[in-house]
Amino acid sequence: MTGPWGDWTGVIQGYGGLVDSARKKLSRVQRLACLGINGAMHTTSTNAVEALICLPLIELVVQSEARSAVHRLWSLRGWSYLHLN
Repeated sequence: MTGPWGDWTGVIQGYGGLVDSARKKLSRVQRLACLGINGAMHTTSTNAVEALICLPLIELVVQSEARSAVHRLWSLRGWSYLHLN
């Protein structure tokens, strides 16, 4: 996505290994929380448990938070899309 804050996906993807590691950890924690809330068996698929308790996909939540952070930095002039420091 591009806009007044530039191409933020390139910045986030630049951290490749960290992002993948964090995504796996977040998914694992979310799955355990879903199983605990729902009382489902550990063999139940993650998507099914998330759907039962109406949780959004973790990727969508992270993407939304990243957009908010980039917009906040840009609006406070903490980040210029012309040069990334």
